[in-house]
Amino acid sequence: MKKNFYILLLLFFNSNIFAQSETDSSVPLDTNVCNDFLQLITQQSDSYELNTPPYYDYLNLQILPDFELGDFANGSPFKRSEKQNLYADIIFEYLDDFYMSDEIIEINGKKVAWLNDEEIIEAFDLDDSNITFNVFNENLPEGIDETRSFTIPKYSSQTPLSFDIEIESIEFIDSSKSTYKTRYVTRVMYELTGFDNIIEKLFINTIADGFDIESGSGISCFFSEDEILKTGIYTPEIRPTNVVSLEGDSTKVKYELNAIYENGESQYSFSQIGDYISTFRSSFNFRTFPFDKQYLEFSFEDARQYSYIYFSADTDSYLNTISNLEIYEWDILGLDWVIENEPTYYGWGLKVVHGIEIERNSLYFLTKIFLPILIILGLSFSVMWIKPNQLQSRLTVSVVCFLALITYTFIIDKDLPKLDYLTVMDYIILVSYLFAAIPTIESVSISKQENNEKAEYIDRNYRILLPIIYISITFVMVLTVIAFNLDNTKAFLN
Repeated sequence: MKKNFYILLLLFFNSNIFAQSETDSSVPLDTNVCNDFLQLITQQSDSYELNTPPYYDYLNLQILPDFELGDFANGSPFKRSEKQNLYADIIFEYLDDFYMSDEIIEINGKKVAWLNDEEIIEAFDLDDSNITFNVFNENLPEGIDETRSFTIPKYSSQTPLSFDIEIESIEFIDSSKSTYKTRYVTRVMYELTGFDNIIEKLFINTIADGFDIESGSGISCFFSEDEILKTGIYTPEIRPTNVVSLEGDSTKVKYELNAIYENGESQYSFSQIGDYISTFRSSFNFRTFPFDKQYLEFSFEDARQYSYIYFSADTDSYLNTISNLEIYEWDILGLDWVIENEPTYYGWGLKVVHGIEIERNSLYFLTKIFLPILIILGLSFSVMWIKPNQLQSRLTVSVVCFLALITYTFIIDKDLPKLDYLTVMDYIILVSYLFAAIPTIESVSISKQENNEKAEYIDRNYRILLPIIYISITFVMVLTVIAFNLDNTKAFLN
């Protein structure tokens, strides 16, 4: 598609520049070369080209996302209904009358059910600037036509921005609030239509000043945010969407220019580099706590909502992130990213979501919470070795152990929010409460037995049955909760 062509072209251009800039020597310019660049763009910043980034036309097939090649059971890249019509599952703001359950019955006047996969693709290769499709839906509320027609632009103009993020550190993860304080660096590489002329003029002026520029030489300049803003040229506004707070005093933004002069021609890359400290929030699932696995999400979008954001294919930020990060109480499983389509006023927009998958280090909770619970339960069960007629001694031990258990389990409250569901640890604690109370009930019950031998017989049975039943019930409950939440459970338990 035309979209893919432009993206590949831009990726090749960017990677070529960086590959050369790392190995080539710098142009023997005087220290004023970066100032000369600022003066040149300031003189021309009132032009439309330098205030607006270039646009590229992309096939507007995102209205029918299932037209992207997929893996369906029937081998077709398209999602079809029983009548061989097509489904679409994205609603755009300017298509107020479009519903997710609509079946697309015609595309540009051609019956979809009569077209095979190749013919559907060919239907979009026409020279028409618009796409017209008819939809049918017999399950709509009264007053809405079952058959409707829509016309959308075949292409939508988008600004391509190469986006990259590297997580420098995560200071802490607050499970009780599902937040995490993070230092991260973003790089947004973009181009302006008139920049190539300015870079060429910069090299020409250098040659005119008497410098002998060898082929393959390059320049590199860093500019502060104030210096670039004063020029009046376009600057990207990529902002996080799931941020809780941004420490403004810690924000550092700079701009980097790399240019190469080779075989009489010049190439350049221009990047916005931001260093931030922010607190983000994700939706944590604690059902399998303390054996849970969470996802730290970093979501970004263009504040102007008309950019095509994509990740550079030549980034090593993932490797750097993994090597840099050390999160206490958590183990890093991996990193991934996804680009999400979202409807906007301009047609369709993109949101970049970068994520880190982590799993909790359960050893702390097993050794400092669960193991002490077992010890307290063991002490509570020990009353069954005290003679049945010594009721006061038995009650003293069992009640004290029960109160100790209640007091001790309060320490996990600081790690979790007030949830409307029970976690694995909650089930363990509730069962422990129940079994810690049984020795007290049993002591009172057998104290009324006139037959001392029968009372001791009950004690002997409880000594064996209580631990076995406790361990069995706890084990079954933990496995049951994990079985229903495998996606949220530590890898080794899956």
